[in-house]
Amino acid sequence: MTSAIIPTPDYLDELSVRARDEHQQVQESSANALALAARALMHAMNAGDALTEAKAEAARRGVAWKTVLEKCGIAPSTDRLYRQLSKSRPAIEAEIQRGGEFSLRAARRLISKPSGKSNKPDRETLEEHWKRASKDAGTAFLDAIGVAAILESMSADFGRDLRSRMPAPKSMQNDFKK
Repeated sequence: MTSAIIPTPDYLDELSVRARDEHQQVQESSANALALAARALMHAMNAGDALTEAKAEAARRGVAWKTVLEKCGIAPSTDRLYRQLSKSRPAIEAEIQRGGEFSLRAARRLISKPSGKSNKPDRETLEEHWKRASKDAGTAFLDAIGVAAILESMSADFGRDLRSRMPAPKSMQNDFKK
């Protein structure tokens, strides 16, 4: 038979103290992590400064940039990121002033260009809209813009094609029957 552990009155106090101490450790660790992230960002921007200068110097000397990066142990994508961060230092530092701690990830989001994909659908061209419209909608559109606008806008090729598809006037049809 096993004996059950019966908590003493001090046990709740011990748990409370332990929970408070762990909570303090979480807060300190979080603050340290934020400070470390900010330091990493500053080092990345400083590395970007050095890489920008090194790239210019390598170009002056005719040294391949890939060779310099290999010597530094820096991947090309990391090089690009660091130099972009360095170039965007004023915007990043302004954001840090506004919001305090700032990470590499936050800085990357700040400086990244939109991917070209947006929530807005692509604008439909007039030709695409015309092809998608019903016959009645097309007729209503032509009636709304009028013959004068059509004649003014059409190309010579379109005019020739249009005339070739039109039936001969009735007076000419009657002339052929005679």
